Amino acid sequence: MELRMLSYFLAVAEEGNISRAAAKLHISQPSLSKYIMSLESEIGENLFLREARSVSLTERGVLFRERVQGLITIAEQLETEFVNSKNPMEANVYVGAGYPSAIQVISRAAERIYEQYPKIRYHFFNGEMKNILDRVSEGLLDFALTDLPDDEKYDYKVLPIKATWGLLVRNDCPVVAKDIAEPEDILNARIIFTGQTYVSDKLSKWLHTDFKKLNIIATFDLMYGALIFVSEGFGCAICSDQDLKLATGTGLCFRPFSPEISSHYCIVRKKGQKISKAAELLINTIEDVIKEGL
Repeated sequence: MELRMLSYFLAVAEEGNISRAAAKLHISQPSLSKYIMSLESEIGENLFLREARSVSLTERGVLFRERVQGLITIAEQLETEFVNSKNPMEANVYVGAGYPSAIQVISRAAERIYEQYPKIRYHFFNGEMKNILDRVSEGLLDFALTDLPDDEKYDYKVLPIKATWGLLVRNDCPVVAKDIAEPEDILNARIIFTGQTYVSDKLSKWLHTDFKKLNIIATFDLMYGALIFVSEGFGCAICSDQDLKLATGTGLCFRPFSPEISSHYCIVRKKGQKISKAAELLINTIEDVIKEGL
């Protein structure tokens, strides 16, 4: 199974059309069709559902695409680090960010590094903590800045940043009159959530009921969209005080949960994984930024 064939597969999956994918790859449509059929024959699976003018991934094809994307990313990392560059500081660094505010921390560290090492390139993956940690364990990310992992296959360092969770509301919300948000304040409210499973588990314990029973009207991977929904009066957002830096000037109010729900930032790495000097430099600089205060 050649990387070239896997790249061809990804192109067809992205375009949803063999002719367009062939034009993008600068090869003939019959040749590309032959490559795809050869790949399917080799793995013994139908990867595409074929229609008159389009193709779509089968269920197994979707899983295959996820695995192939990981392989291609690793291949690109190897090419960059060992083939195209002899300078360890002309490298790509792959980072996961489990909090919106984590990106701010990383960006300040990257800014400090840039003056001396302007050829380092940063690639970010944001989203659900589980997906981030999966990428760390598969070697697709050098490290992640996220919550404390509950798994021995990771090395991690707890950072002195505490995230306290609560409710983000408009000024005209009744909760604003209180200093805190309690379970009864969200049980009947319209909830906007960033979809982090590890937080919903904590909330279920706090509420003494299944978090899924809440009236969750919208979910977002990151807080940016949630801020707009809250400001328009569509609902209340569950977030952390670390995310409030994104809400500056919006006229929104944050009320921490009581009893308190909190988590800590951690630098998480795959246990025993060797990472590049550029990634190590970024980690060290992140720690310096945090020590000096955000």
